Amino acid sequence: MTTDAQKRARNNYNARKLTNKTVSFNKNTESDLLRWLENKSFGPYVKKLIKEDMEKQAK
Repeated sequence: MTTDAQKRARNNYNARKLTNKTVSFNKNTESDLLRWLENKSFGPYVKKLIKEDMEKQAK
């Protein structure tokens, strides 16, 4: 069980250190993308793609 102090500490850390980005997918027109992502861990997958793109553009 998480105490109130732990929740406050976590929320404080998240507010100072983290940024969230969201992506929306249309279930009808982008169902192929959604199926592709079903087998992937979304956050690490997106970060990997961004890093690969950054490396390509740096060359």
